[in-house]
Amino acid sequence: MSDFRVRFWGVRGAYAAPHSIEFGGMTPCVEVIAGEHRLIFDAGLGIIPLGRTILPNELDVTIFLSHLHRDHIEGFAFFAPLRYHNTTVRVYGPRVLGREPLQPFLEAQFQPPTFPLFLNTMPARREVYHLRHGNIYRWRPGSGVPDVFEAPAQQAFDPEDVVVRTIYSTAHPQGVFLFRVEWRHHSVVYATDFESYAGGARALIRFAEGADILIHDANYTEEEYMNPYFSRQGWGHSTPRMAIETAQAAGAKRVVLFHHDPQHDDEFLLEMERQAQDIWDGAVMAREGMVLDVCP
Repeated sequence: MSDFRVRFWGVRGAYAAPHSIEFGGMTPCVEVIAGEHRLIFDAGLGIIPLGRTILPNELDVTIFLSHLHRDHIEGFAFFAPLRYHNTTVRVYGPRVLGREPLQPFLEAQFQPPTFPLFLNTMPARREVYHLRHGNIYRWRPGSGVPDVFEAPAQQAFDPEDVVVRTIYSTAHPQGVFLFRVEWRHHSVVYATDFESYAGGARALIRFAEGADILIHDANYTEEEYMNPYFSRQGWGHSTPRMAIETAQAAGAKRVVLFHHDPQHDDEFLLEMERQAQDIWDGAVMAREGMVLDVCP
């Protein structure tokens, strides 16, 4: 494996799908390794097995939350590093409905009587920060804490720096943040829960320009999205064709189709993948446990 890679720990949307063997049933969690840095995107159920791979001697753990819908945060309190005495878990996420602070919201999700513990009784140090449109996070080699640049940031970065760029989109109910990770002149873009357009969404096309990997929501088939009796238009999710058109317009090398509908079984998703690859052979369906080199 290269020093810059992506691992998919959870690829489902809405709720778990334990019937799936080929694609997996965990809700969203994606890990990006860039040199010495580990970045985690979303805290669905996939973050639980990911947490078991992190040892107590890892002092700094970073999680970015794209938004606060249940399927993207439901694994957070089961994340093993929260129980490590010497670890700092840094969470970067949106304000609640754009106004309210994130930390009390997370604490309210995981407390008695619906959860057996209070988050503040777990021994790890937790630091919670709010994302803002256009913010840039930069880790220098050897640093566990990023420098933060607010938009508009015209900062030049060293290729050895790990850089995370953010943009906010209203293409999902209550909004969603999209992320671009850059290192050594390569990049991966995480764009889950995003409803694109025919021909691609202009803002995301610009954001994903030249990416090695674009991870793009592709929750619905064309038939589901356009169903005259039960349309999914406006639900904040895309089709494989939308994802592919965005990737091609951005000049991305590959697109990973993500956030699978829990009602789509393995056979259904394999057929979706086949049809997507008929459109562009640079498309692949995300699978739980799949690892991709960003720069093979």
